[in-house]
Amino acid sequence: MKIRRDNTDAELDALQAVADQLAGFEPAINAEWLDGAFAALLCGPSVPEGPGSVMTALVGDNWDRAFADPEAVAQATAALDARWRALRSQLDPDLLWEDPDRLQLSPLLLDPDAEADLPLGIDWARGFVGVAEDPQFGWPAAVDPETVEAMLGPLGALLLDDEGLAAWTAEHYKEPPTREQMVDDACYAAQDLRLWWIENAPRTAPRRVEALPGRNDPCHCGSGKKFKKCHGAD
Repeated sequence: MKIRRDNTDAELDALQAVADQLAGFEPAINAEWLDGAFAALLCGPSVPEGPGSVMTALVGDNWDRAFADPEAVAQATAALDARWRALRSQLDPDLLWEDPDRLQLSPLLLDPDAEADLPLGIDWARGFVGVAEDPQFGWPAAVDPETVEAMLGPLGALLLDDEGLAAWTAEHYKEPPTREQMVDDACYAAQDLRLWWIENAPRTAPRRVEALPGRNDPCHCGSGKKFKKCHGAD
């Protein structure tokens, strides 16, 4: 049985410290945004081994600017790895297939910024959708882009302005949902995308390898020697 993992408070504090350091160079980055981006990477067509390999792709040169020496890089990467492992466990396909109707994904959501009037989950959705729309992460190469776009709908809805949101909820809900319900539906959509990509990720065509001559056949290079005495020699 798969075990679902959550982070400790200390691990989340370490992640917040990394996000704060990055925000010094790019204010749009915060822990919630990172969490959404990580979730999308784990739900997409090609799951990285860990966040360290994709941080430059995610935040550009802000990663190298924020963490310049090897010790700082190691500490930051360890903090990111802890969150990555938790999200990976929550999005484990066996866990999701075991009980498809259960919400396993627990996003890291910061308290809504009343001063900036930012609604719940908007930065998490921004991180997720940003990865999904970035060609370098493979989502636009979907075999069925219309299906992917439709499945992303609940995540994109969290980014809509009041007018767009009203139209979306009127079309997709019988009664006006709470923001918390919309965030839950976005997480269900992420889980569905995780399973969809496992079954539909583009696969690299196998490389054709020409059959080698037999050991006693003439070598393919035209030397006149037997293959075993020429290019087939140990």
